[in-house]
Amino acid sequence: MSDPTHGYERHAAAFIAGRNRPGAAIGVAEVRAWARDLPRDAAVLDVACGSGVPITRALVEEGHQVFALDASPAMVAAFRTNFPRLPVACEPVETTTFFGRSFDGIVAWGLVFLLPEAAQRVAIQRMVSALGPEGRLLFTAPAPACEWVDVLTGEPSRSLGAAAYRDLLHAEGLALLGEYDDEGQNHYFDAVRRRGTGRFSRPADRILERLEIDAAEYETERRGQDVGNERARHLAEGGSDDDADGQVEHIALADKLLELGNESHDSFLLRLRLD
Repeated sequence: MSDPTHGYERHAAAFIAGRNRPGAAIGVAEVRAWARDLPRDAAVLDVACGSGVPITRALVEEGHQVFALDASPAMVAAFRTNFPRLPVACEPVETTTFFGRSFDGIVAWGLVFLLPEAAQRVAIQRMVSALGPEGRLLFTAPAPACEWVDVLTGEPSRSLGAAAYRDLLHAEGLALLGEYDDEGQNHYFDAVRRRGTGRFSRPADRILERLEIDAAEYETERRGQDVGNERARHLAEGGSDDDADGQVEHIALADKLLELGNESHDSFLLRLRLD
């Protein structure tokens, strides 16, 4: 049976001690700078959080709502000791439920290159899927394509190389904002979800977005009016046939929300997505 922690459960105590020692703050400055670019009070997920020191702690200190994830039970236990009020799940990124929500930002520091190639692609795809509109993803992996043995666990590690990661991010609808290195020579990929991708990327989804934004206004206007009366009123006020047709089109969109009788707005939108 494969180890979802890639050796880090066996070596959790040594890893935690190393990241807790005075001066062991590699990556903190980069994560803080990234976190300051996020919206105020953003929902941020720390993937492969370890004990939460120092990366989760930096995110909390920057004022964000932080969620955490690690496949190692020992790491999660240490995290809960350090941050008893923060939500944390003991799940590998390849199969996590992501707390059933989306995030403004996701950090995966020191994780991606521990995974086999196929699992790396799955992990990145799944993290992207959990980003909200214009959400940010930050992860580390060496820029050159290479393989090596992890000095702590003795397990194999590999980087797909910067070109492969760039291609994968682009294919998943993200724009690369930048790449940079920290003092420990960790290489960062900082990407953002492009507009027009993600939840409302398809034509049908854009219709849903329009419905969700305008439904309350149009439902209120629609009550007590039928399409014929609205068209007649608009023409009587001097509007053109084209303008009247536009009014009818908008009311027809709202009418879709009412055509199922007692079905709620939210359940109707959900049914459309499932269809």
